[in-house]
Amino acid sequence: MPLTLGLIMIARNEALNLPRSLGPAAAYFDQTLLLDTGSTDQTRETAAQMGARVHSFTWQDDFAAARNRCIDLAETDWLLWLDADNAIADLAALSALRRLLPEKPAIIWGLERVTGSGEMLWQKRVFPRSPQARFQGLVHEQLIHPADWPNLVSELVIDHWGYEDPANLRRKGIYYLELLQKTLQNDPNDHYARFQAARCHFNLREFEQARQQLELAAQADAENAELGLRIELMRATVLERLGQADQALRQLLQLTQKRPDSALAFFSAGKLAYASGDYALAASMLERSLTLDLGAPVIDLNPRQTRFTANYLLGLACGRLGQTSRGINCLEAALRLEPKHRGVRLDLAEMAMRQDNRQSALFHLDNVLLDHPQDARARRLARKWKEHA
Repeated sequence: MPLTLGLIMIARNEALNLPRSLGPAAAYFDQTLLLDTGSTDQTRETAAQMGARVHSFTWQDDFAAARNRCIDLAETDWLLWLDADNAIADLAALSALRRLLPEKPAIIWGLERVTGSGEMLWQKRVFPRSPQARFQGLVHEQLIHPADWPNLVSELVIDHWGYEDPANLRRKGIYYLELLQKTLQNDPNDHYARFQAARCHFNLREFEQARQQLELAAQADAENAELGLRIELMRATVLERLGQADQALRQLLQLTQKRPDSALAFFSAGKLAYASGDYALAASMLERSLTLDLGAPVIDLNPRQTRFTANYLLGLACGRLGQTSRGINCLEAALRLEPKHRGVRLDLAEMAMRQDNRQSALFHLDNVLLDHPQDARARRLARKWKEHA
């Protein structure tokens, strides 16, 4: 028999969002289950009209408990989770997902696309219905499963529009921080909760509080290598925001020695080295990051943007070092990832001008000016080229 696929959601007062999230997707699943956590609007009725099985759940300030209750109620072989402010961008991807479902347990990743910013982040989205797959954490809950389950990459892209309202985002951040502080009161050694608390402080622009939480969480490395890496990378980001870029760079360079196979460690060191004006170091670090796998699924990583930035900054660093041909190759790699990026095209035009390559320079300038005729830098470069010619 073919493997079955179910959709699980938790929701409260989401009647207005459900036509965008649940409505289009419900018919593509063998079972759709919505867990209502105390709605006072038409969430339950709306979900039922869309074909979902609706169950009630008393909210306990515990996101993992609600998601795990969904797992307990579900009946399909595999489960895909969504929130009410999520929607599957291309429903045709569900057909490809079904073909990807293996007979044995695995974790299937998809990309979340944050509407407005367009940022795309890896997430674990599909997993087998199994007592070995459970969510953990009052908030920013993570899917816990056996470490030997393989990771599979799907074509799923999930649109997430819940961050569009800055005031609502701040309210969520404050509430999430309260839940994380409650977690830490019960278990001060919960390093994942400390990491997420640091992220909340960071998003609330409370950088010193974020630093303090990360310092307390630093010992996580001995217990969870992946979490330890994320903590160290964020520590460097926080130090930079606190005006301690030199210390942040030293920390990242130490991290590259400690984690020589971490593309993200080299990428972060290279990005900061470029910002600090050390172009030779930046080129070395960024080149190394690109030889490793910057596109591998890592929670909350934007793979396309990371590869783009690595190629772009490497190209600029090479240009600063007088390595024009190499710089052009890197910028062209960046342009293949972001064909509409004005800055890359203008940098390519400048490098082509250094090589006296009129055709390439005019091609990139014309491309920019076609869509942005008032772009000051493009117009200045065009005048400069005419004067040079």
